[in-house]
Amino acid sequence: MTLYSLTECLKRLRLSGILESYEVRLSQARENALSHNEWLELLLQDEIQRRDNTAFIERIKKAKFEQEKTLESFEMARYPLKVQHLIRDLAGGSISAGKQRAFNCWPYRDRQKSSGPSSWSSSLSSRQAG
Repeated sequence: MTLYSLTECLKRLRLSGILESYEVRLSQARENALSHNEWLELLLQDEIQRRDNTAFIERIKKAKFEQEKTLESFEMARYPLKVQHLIRDLAGGSISAGKQRAFNCWPYRDRQKSSGPSSWSSSLSSRQAG
């Protein structure tokens, strides 16, 4: 089968994303002496990853977020220094179960009206983990 007919078959089967990694995976299979099954599995994993990424991007577009929010753009200065340190620890993954405190930070509302997250204080409310 020529590359042209392979291209046409993949397009017809709606697997044209495989073409993006085909040559790389082919040379990788030759270098590492991969079996046909291993090579095909790598190609299919690439296609699954590509589809997942495309679907994620589409969901983000459909959500129509006003602006992108990242931790780097997060306004840390509006929180007490203690909370800033905890946020950085959480972002870095340095909090482990049972050794550190977890916290919730939401806008303050009257605690008497509701017990949900929207009623929790914006101050640090910590609870000993496990």
